[in-house]
Amino acid sequence: MKKLSLLFFCIFLFIDVQNIKAAHIVGGEMTYECIGNNRYEIRLIVYRDCIPGPQSTFNTNTPFDNPASIYVFDENNTQPIDGVTVFWSDSISVEPPQSICIETLPDVCLAQATYRTTITLPNTAGNYTVVYQRYSRNGTIANILGPDDTGSSYLAVIPHPGGGQCQNSSPIFVNTPPTVICANTLLRIPFPATDTDGDSLVYSLCAPIVGGSQTCPAFRADSEDPFDPCRFPPPPPYDIVNWRAGYSASNPLGGNTPLAIDPQTGLLTGTPTNMGQYVVGVCVTDYRNGQALSTVRRDLQFNVTDCKVVEAAIEEAELTADGTYLLTDCQDFLVNFRNTSIGATSYQWNFGDPSASEADNISNEESPNYTYPSAGTYNVTLIAEPSEECTDTAFIEVKIYPTLVSNFDYTPVCASEATPFTDMSSTNFGNVNSWNWDFGDEGTSDVQNPTHEYGVGGMYTVTLTTTTDLGCIHTMSREIEVYPAPKAEVSIDAICIGVPTNFSTQITGATASNITWNFGDSNSANNTATTANASHTYQNIGDYTATLTVESNNGCVDVFTENFTIYPAFTAEITPSTPEICEGDNIELTANPADVPNIAYTYNWSPSDLVNSPEAAKPIATPTSTTTFQVTVTDPNGCISTTQTTVTVHATPRLTLMADTQVCAEESITLEPTDIANNIASFEWTGPSLNETANLSPSISPTATGIYVLHITDENGCENTDSVRVEVVPFLNPTISEDVEICSDETPMLNAGGGETYSWSPTIGLSNPNIANPVASIDVTTTYTVTISNSCFSEEQSVTVTVDEAPEVDAGLATSINVGEFTVLNGSGDGTLTWSPTVGLETPNSGITTAEPLQTTLYTLTARNENGCEAVDTVSIKVTNFIDVLVPTAFTPNEDGMNDVFQVIDTRGIKEITAFSIYDRWGKPVFVGSANELEWDGYVNGKPQDVGIYVYYIKTITALDEEKVWEGVLSLIR
Repeated sequence: MKKLSLLFFCIFLFIDVQNIKAAHIVGGEMTYECIGNNRYEIRLIVYRDCIPGPQSTFNTNTPFDNPASIYVFDENNTQPIDGVTVFWSDSISVEPPQSICIETLPDVCLAQATYRTTITLPNTAGNYTVVYQRYSRNGTIANILGPDDTGSSYLAVIPHPGGGQCQNSSPIFVNTPPTVICANTLLRIPFPATDTDGDSLVYSLCAPIVGGSQTCPAFRADSEDPFDPCRFPPPPPYDIVNWRAGYSASNPLGGNTPLAIDPQTGLLTGTPTNMGQYVVGVCVTDYRNGQALSTVRRDLQFNVTDCKVVEAAIEEAELTADGTYLLTDCQDFLVNFRNTSIGATSYQWNFGDPSASEADNISNEESPNYTYPSAGTYNVTLIAEPSEECTDTAFIEVKIYPTLVSNFDYTPVCASEATPFTDMSSTNFGNVNSWNWDFGDEGTSDVQNPTHEYGVGGMYTVTLTTTTDLGCIHTMSREIEVYPAPKAEVSIDAICIGVPTNFSTQITGATASNITWNFGDSNSANNTATTANASHTYQNIGDYTATLTVESNNGCVDVFTENFTIYPAFTAEITPSTPEICEGDNIELTANPADVPNIAYTYNWSPSDLVNSPEAAKPIATPTSTTTFQVTVTDPNGCISTTQTTVTVHATPRLTLMADTQVCAEESITLEPTDIANNIASFEWTGPSLNETANLSPSISPTATGIYVLHITDENGCENTDSVRVEVVPFLNPTISEDVEICSDETPMLNAGGGETYSWSPTIGLSNPNIANPVASIDVTTTYTVTISNSCFSEEQSVTVTVDEAPEVDAGLATSINVGEFTVLNGSGDGTLTWSPTVGLETPNSGITTAEPLQTTLYTLTARNENGCEAVDTVSIKVTNFIDVLVPTAFTPNEDGMNDVFQVIDTRGIKEITAFSIYDRWGKPVFVGSANELEWDGYVNGKPQDVGIYVYYIKTITALDEEKVWEGVLSLIR
């Protein structure tokens, strides 16, 4: 499209900057093309800004590398396998977008340099990375952190198959990026790309990649210094730019409405709201058979500024490389023009109809309609803002070729059969040369008359889109019917001779109108059936084929066949045949046939909860009562035989002995059952001191406690056992604690032993008179007697508790003092007296003592008499913390005997005065006292001082050993 009559151009001045830091490289991209024999042509495009300087030359702080160093890495190397230097082959000035009015165009420009070189990759398969790195970006970029410390990497990843063959050439962007974007204006920037391989292209926004550093702003492949830190770049992979908060690859301009790029066309749209410079990445990836091959990353700098855009555009039209819109109408002669211009409020259309008058051929409507007289090609123009300085023109080529009609016919068939489709499309101009079928089940085709197999019957919407060689396209849809086909699923449950073989059938897909079974048994009169679920008994072993034919009411048929073998039958048995066990025992049951070598029988026992392994040939049965067990045996052919046996369970014979009992030492007792079965065949007693082992009720004279066991066996061989514990009560061995002497406030524990029960007398003062070790709480001497007993014997013991009196004690009355003062504690009492704590006490072992505590203290006085008994009393001394120095506010040194000197009148809480000084009002000392000189008489060197105001300074040490200063003013009066 021809947009503006005046453009802004830049003049380039390029110099070699191999060793000069480039500060404003603003973008770039790298592509490759396979030219055969492992050789690839690499194309590197680098963009930089070009700020005009004197005499319209470029600022030489931003030149291109000449040469540039390009490196090749394989998948494993930490150093490049190749490095080449390339001089730029051509350069151009990138013009600002022509839709921006020249009056509002900012002072920016963009330069582009192109480098081309050819590399040969090793004859080895793998991915190779070709990279060029440069430092750094504009420091004014707003959307990344540290832009002036962030470089760029432009790279291409080549999937190389090796063997001298090429797999792919990368996509190539067709146009150059914009230099300026107007803020608060809808932008539509196309980023179309081409691919020589015809691969599918997908566009996306992506993050630019960093590279280079301040140390190595450019790398030097031609350096011969092996220690040169800038000889090689670091190997891939490389980091992406560090976005500022609120920005990302998908939202590089910030704001609430991110940019959007059409993944199929590469059209970038959006409305930027913030002015400034922004880093943006646009990627295009080529796909072949659903697999991504390579990605070209275009690294850009967008300059968003305040300017005005006028762009003439229409909707739903193809845009050619030279900016012409192509609009094709293949249905009628009426064209509805849809105006999508930007920045305009007035329009002028010229419909390009040579048969119309000038007035009829022109329209000022925004989106007019126009009916053309005949088929053909018409050249239409749309001028946005025709009467303004800022104007734009769109050129539209309108092709009128009515009429194209898409149509087809088909033949209804059953599901899973090929449905034939016949193209019946027609056109009045050109020829239909493309067909695109959508069969409504995700199936497609591009042939004219296709066939398609539907897996499931039903109604489907088939869509046909046809295209003519003149570019006309038409789409139509039609609903077709596919007859549902029946589908039979059959299961067979038995294939043994003489046993009914059941055929169970599940029919899906369609309703069956006709069902026919052929069981393949030609010798049987009942060889057929007409129901879905059928049964047939085969009388001879051998191989058979059963056939099921199912037909629906629309004639769709499904045939199911099953080949199988009828096997001979067998008979299962269980051993032992008449098993018997006692209650609580178990028994092993054996199914026969069992453990037959090379034959895998399976077993199923019931009841399954009474055997340890229901699927074993020889399970262990544990019935609690007489139970019938059944086993089903299946041979490897699926033939089944079932048998059963009854396990008789005999009850345990009854036996209950007398309850556990006691016997006194040297006495006898008779052991006897309280309940016993009648069918006892034998019995046996065991236990200590047992002499009558043949007697069912023996008499014993035990010397120690023991357990006696009776074991019986009944006529069925079932056994039972019971036991009785006979405890021998021994003679007493009584003990008691010794007599004890205590103080009146003590509570001794009395201890007796050697019995089972205890009874103390008297009970006064005892915590519990019926235990072995009660606690006594008494204040007079008492003798206690305890009766010690067991179930057979009893005996008495005594103990005396002597109680000594506690001494008298009095700690005196509580008082209060100020810190630094003292008081007298007047304590009295019997025996030895002791104060605690001892802090601040003059004589802590005397009842009467001087106390000088520094904080409130609770003193305890303890009196101890000659029996070792103690008594305590407490007294509290409250200590206040008043710290004061009292001085007069004036004195009269006139030798009248009254108030002749300035001195400290009184103190509280003060231990020592360490400084005493007087100063005149000018700060000059007039008196400096000492420890023995703490008063001023108003004289200095024998000379009386003037009447007036003076300042005193007194430094003290408090009773708490803290330093405190007192300052104030005094008046000397005469």
